[in-house]
This record gives sequence, structure tokens and C-alpha cells, in this order.
Amino acid sequence: MTTSILKAPILRFVRGYDALQHVHAEWRLMIAVAAFAAGCLFQIATDTEPLGFGWLLGLSAIGASATLAVPQLRRFGAQLILSLILGMTCAAGRIESMRGPAFASERYVTLEGRLDSIEERPGGGVRLLVSPTRVNNMTEGLPHGIRLLVRTQISGELLAGSSIRTAALLHGPRGAITPDGFDFARKAFFDGIGAEGFAAGPVEVIGQPATNWSDRVERIRQTVAERIMADQPDQSGAVTVALLVGYRHYLSEETVDDFRDAGLAHLMAISGLHMGLITTAAFFLFELLFASWSAIALRVQPRKLAACAAWGVALGYLLLSGMGLATVRAFIMVSIALLAVLLDRRVLSIRNVAIAAGVILLIWPEAILSVGFQMSFAATSALVVAYERLSRSQLKVPMGQGIMGKVVRFMAMTAFTTIVAEVAVAPFALYHFQATPLVGLGANLLAVPLVSLVVMPLALLALLLMPFGLEAPVLHVMAAALDLVRETAAFFSAPSFGVAHIPQQSGGFIVTASIVQFLCLLIKTRAVWFPAGLAVMLMPILYQGARQDLLIDSGGNIVAVFDQSAGRFDISGGRRGGFRDDAWARYWGLSPDDPPGRLMRRCDSEGCLTQVRTGLLLAKARTIDGMRRDCARADIVVMPVRWRRYCRGDAVKLTEEGLARYGPVAYDLRTGEVRWSRKRGNRPWHVGPKRAE
Repeated sequence: MTTSILKAPILRFVRGYDALQHVHAEWRLMIAVAAFAAGCLFQIATDTEPLGFGWLLGLSAIGASATLAVPQLRRFGAQLILSLILGMTCAAGRIESMRGPAFASERYVTLEGRLDSIEERPGGGVRLLVSPTRVNNMTEGLPHGIRLLVRTQISGELLAGSSIRTAALLHGPRGAITPDGFDFARKAFFDGIGAEGFAAGPVEVIGQPATNWSDRVERIRQTVAERIMADQPDQSGAVTVALLVGYRHYLSEETVDDFRDAGLAHLMAISGLHMGLITTAAFFLFELLFASWSAIALRVQPRKLAACAAWGVALGYLLLSGMGLATVRAFIMVSIALLAVLLDRRVLSIRNVAIAAGVILLIWPEAILSVGFQMSFAATSALVVAYERLSRSQLKVPMGQGIMGKVVRFMAMTAFTTIVAEVAVAPFALYHFQATPLVGLGANLLAVPLVSLVVMPLALLALLLMPFGLEAPVLHVMAAALDLVRETAAFFSAPSFGVAHIPQQSGGFIVTASIVQFLCLLIKTRAVWFPAGLAVMLMPILYQGARQDLLIDSGGNIVAVFDQSAGRFDISGGRRGGFRDDAWARYWGLSPDDPPGRLMRRCDSEGCLTQVRTGLLLAKARTIDGMRRDCARADIVVMPVRWRRYCRGDAVKLTEEGLARYGPVAYDLRTGEVRWSRKRGNRPWHVGPKRAE
């Protein structure tokens, strides 16, 4: 009886495994790239370095030599193991190449350096990326890059490549601001930033810009942005700048929130959609021109010449956009597609997606941790597979052949594309942003056709006319279309139910979701229900509800706690509405737009006392006498490390030095567990004694 009950599911699983083996031939490259990506992830994401670069390089050489020498090792399983090791080796090599001095403690310096980039901040001020040439009297052992916020007077014109001098207060890159949160220090490491801070005096331009190509491209981007904003100084101009050159600092918080909550954030970030639309518009434009020129059309296929010209436009758009990872991925995909046109091959396939992913990870292994990379390839892979299966299916819906039929068909395909993409990126949006839009289908049905058919073709035309100073009429029409897109975003972002929020999840949540999604794309038989069912069973186990945590910032002055009954978090200290408040709201699965409550806090000359609704008391001591008093009555006491031995009582003792280095900290109100936000390990982006002073 038991055998007969188990026989059916076992047979279904075996058939599913056979189908998986059968599909390997088509997906071999994609699976190998996935193994390579897993190696990159394992080498970078762990707190302790798994293996050093030398060991991995040796293993890779031995594995590659053995694969070439022994035919039995050329089987797919051995190739996957080799791909995993190669991914780890590539990531380890990237880490070694990016190692450099970094500040550990805060210090006041006189800084001289070369200006790499300039970013106007929405709230005022300018953020600069500087390659230092002198810090105080030191010219060696300097960080590769320094990120500097300037709110002081600027003497001279800031241009990419200029040399500047200023007094600055600098510190090492800060890490996460919630436990298991995004590690800003790791990102800064791979961006080559070893210190950050703000200008403490006037900024003086002391040298003229250099003449290398990257500075010239950066100045062209600045010029294009300035001309657009001079002609369209409102938010439509800001969106135009974001679409054409990738500068997002002109966008207001309201515009960003509207697009995000309406599920239209992908329209403001230069990615595959924009690169594809620009290249497609250029391709058809050049094909029309070459086809109408008989001297060319009779000798060379116009579409192949158009493919070459369109590739040049795509390359120019890549440089103009700032070469973000999503744009690079889109450029590689477009290049492969145009090459397929030249070779008379299929334009879009999962193989092309795999090649693009492999090239990016080979150059930037850390991209595996980037939300842009993850969401971009998740959506692209899902769309390629979905359209392949749709083309092979027997589903045929008659829509007519007239204009209305074509409109209905276009809207149906837009809806299909939106649904597939939204489902594919939802796990990544929930993990990284703790939110995903629920009204994206309606917003995309209205906005995407407008962007595809009007905005992006006009954007290409504006760029072509800009060298001649004739872009103004085109920008006005483009602004009118973008006004409609902005109104659509504002309309769909208004309902309170338009966005789903969840608390911050562990890494197991996104790893499981990624594996399940990959298997669902890979398996083409009914066995696809096996990973889908596995996800349904695992997600309730992996899902983490809102923690009953007390959060304390790295200075020990700002305290917040989750109030589940009121559906908000209460906070004391600091200014409201900043990045920290938004991050802490998302940590508990709350909307950043909802105002927090206030905690009761009393301060005197000896310190401050904060009381939580559960009765817990947190004290921040200012004097040693106040610390002794607080240790006798408070549950948590924040004090300088030199006073710790004088604290008597059962209070949890947190030092100011520990908070500054490893904070913010979360204290679990139920278990008393203390969890720090910033990791302690042997990686170069971790805080610790190995960081350079």
C-alpha cells in the first residue's frame, strides 16, 4: 500500500529529472554562467574569506589542465565545478586588485585631489568623487577615491578633471545601518572609495581639467544635462536628464516616490528598455535611409548597414549614460542582437542573456550582489523564456487585422510583458527594498506605450539635433509626453494599497527564491510544479516577521522601537525624514511615508533616559556619576569604554566606541539578543584592526 502511494510521485520526479537532463543541451551555457555567478557570490558574500587568491588560481589552473587532458572530466558536472572555482577565482582576483588604504577613524585633513565626478544633491550641496593626490603632507598610501559632500563656498568652476583643495572631515566608509542590511562599506570598497566625509571649508579649484577621454565624456554629460535643465527646469526636464545621461540628482523625492510606488521606477533608470528602444529607433531610421539610397541598397543589404550604424548609436548612448551595470548589460545584449542580424541568426535567446551575464561577472564579479544586476537579468531571462514558450503554445487569440486589432495586440503584449517582469523581479524588490508595487500593471499599460512610441524616439532625435542647437522644439514635445507619464505615476501611486511592504529578510530568502525561479525557467515540462511547490512550502519557513527590536544608532543618541499595535515605529532623537528613518521603517516592513511616533525621553546634565512602552529603560551617560546611577536602574546603558568597569548591575553595557565602530545595534526585546549592523571579519571592507589609519 505504501509502495503504491509513493510510486506515482517518485515516477513524476524521475520524469522531471529526465526532462531536466534533456534541457541541459539548450541551457548548458546559462547553467555554467549560473555556477560561475555562485562562485562569485560565495567568495564575496561570506564574512570569512573561503580561499585566498593564490590557492584559487592554482585550483583553477589544475582544473582547466585536467579537463583538457582527461576526456572523462569534460562532462557537464565537472564543467560546473570548474565554473564554480573560476567564479571564486575571478572574485578573489577582483578583491585583490581593489585593495587599498582606507580610513578607520574620523580625522580632519587638508585634501588635494583630482575631481572625477560631480553630483548635485536634491537637498542642496554637491557630492564630489575625488582621487586624492595629497592628504595633509602625505602623497603616498592614500585611498583610491574619496567621496566628499560640499555645502561650503566653491571658488572656481567645478569640472571633471579639475584639481581642487579643501579642508575636510573624513572617516572610513560606513557599513549597514540595520542588522543584515545593505553593506555600504562593501560597495564603497568595490567602487574604490576609501574615505568619505564633508568639506569643512571653502573648496578651491587649483588646476585646469585634464584632457583624457573619460573626463571629456563626463563634461559632455554635464553639458547635456545643463542644456536640458536650462530649457526644461521642472521635473519633466529632470526625468529627461535621467533618461538621457543617467543623472538622477535633479529628481525630487516626490517624483522618485511616485514612480517607485506606481511600479514605473524602471522607466527612470537607464536599462535594457531604454537601450533597446534607442537602438531600435536608430536601426529603423538608418534602414529607411539606406533603403531609399539606391546606390547602397542595390549593393549591400540596408538592414546590415543599419545594424552597424545602430551599434554606433548604442555605444554613444552607453557612454552618455554613465555606463551603469544595467546599461552595460543592455549594451552587450544589443551588440549580440545586432551581430545576429549581421550573421542572419536569431536575435534574442537565452544564450545571449547568458553571454551578457558572463561578460559582466567576468569584469565586475561584485555585480552579483547588485540589485540592478539581479532584477535586470531576472526580468530579461523570464521574458525570453516566456516569449519562447508563448510562440510554441497553441494559444491563439483572434484580435483582427485592422488598426484596432494592432492596438489591442500591442496592449496585450505590453500587459503580458509587465506581468512576467513584475513577477520575476518581485522577490528581489521585496528583499532589497522591502516593498513591491501592486498597481504596476495598470500604470505600465498607460506609461510604457507612451515611453516606447513617443518619448524614446524623441530622445534620440533630441540627441542628434543637440550638436546643432536645434533640440529645443523636440524637448518641449518630449516634456509634454513626460508630463503625462508623471501624472500616470502620481495617479497610481496615490492609493495606500498600491505597495506591499514586508520586513527585512535574511539572505536565505533571496537565495531560495533565485534557485526556484531559475529552476522554473529551466524546466519545460510539468515537473516545473515541483520547484514551485517547494517554494510555497519553504517561504513560510524562511519568511521573517517584524522583529520586536530596539534600534540604537551608531552615536547612541537616537533610539527607535517597533510598535506593532499602532502599526508604526516610535523614535527619539535626531531629525526626522532622513535616510536613516526610511531604512529603519523598511526594516520593520513599514512605509517610509508614514510618520513615526515619539518615544519618551528625559535629559539632564548627567545623561538621557529613554523609556519604551514595555517599561524597558535605555540610558546614555554623560558623566561617571550619571553612569553609576543609570547602571542601577536602566536595562541598557551607553557609556565610554573607560567607564565600563565602574558599571554595577545587570544592565546591558554598550560602549560609545563599539557603537561608533560596529553600530547601529538591535536589541531583541523578547530574548535580549544584541545584533550589530556592521560585520566583524577578515574581509577588507569589514571594520577592524586591519583597516588603515
